[in-house]
Amino acid sequence: MYKITGRVVVKESQRVLPGLIVKAYDKDHLYDDILGYAVTDLDGTFELVYEGKDFQELFESKPDTYLKVQNADGEDIFSTQDRFRFSPCQEEYFLIEIPLKNLPEEIRNMSVDPASIELIEQLLVPENLRKQQFLWQEVYGAVHEISKIHTPRGEQILQDVIKLEGEIQIAEGSDLPGVMSPEDTLKATAIEHLTEWTGQKYVQEIKDAIAGRESSTLYGRAMFYIQKQN
Repeated sequence: MYKITGRVVVKESQRVLPGLIVKAYDKDHLYDDILGYAVTDLDGTFELVYEGKDFQELFESKPDTYLKVQNADGEDIFSTQDRFRFSPCQEEYFLIEIPLKNLPEEIRNMSVDPASIELIEQLLVPENLRKQQFLWQEVYGAVHEISKIHTPRGEQILQDVIKLEGEIQIAEGSDLPGVMSPEDTLKATAIEHLTEWTGQKYVQEIKDAIAGRESSTLYGRAMFYIQKQN
């Protein structure tokens, strides 16, 4: 009996990827034999077991293995075929690091911490902004987390942050930013990463959001980030 275990993660963030299909293959001269498959758990781990008869051919005592990762529809996302293992041990561990750019949009969105997304989405609801108190460290940490990796959902959230209107009700015990208000600090962070991700795509939206703020620190930073991408 042979066993393959491992974990599938996003290369850039090391965030785990659940619900993906991992298939093991024995590399052969004519065609590659499938040894088995498994689905990644909530923590991105998988385990598959296969028997020697699944790969044994004339003069072949051990498989030369590689793995393929597929989405729930069976579409190939990633493969280790270019670095397969010659005659591995009976128990093998694979850490599969998939670059973010290789992931479909729906899976890329999964790579962002859902708790961070939920917190900022709550903040962006006007009624919550007026009535609910937020701990500043958690709010800033959530925006920072969303900004780590360019995802379609993250891009939309940062657009919404730039358009934020009103004051955040800060909870007692918060460590407030020193230079700008909490609202301007979040907007500056959003503008910085949006311009890094998309260049000039949202310049007009940014200028609309900072209109009339020419003397503010936010305006100066926003213009710096915009000009940096020229």
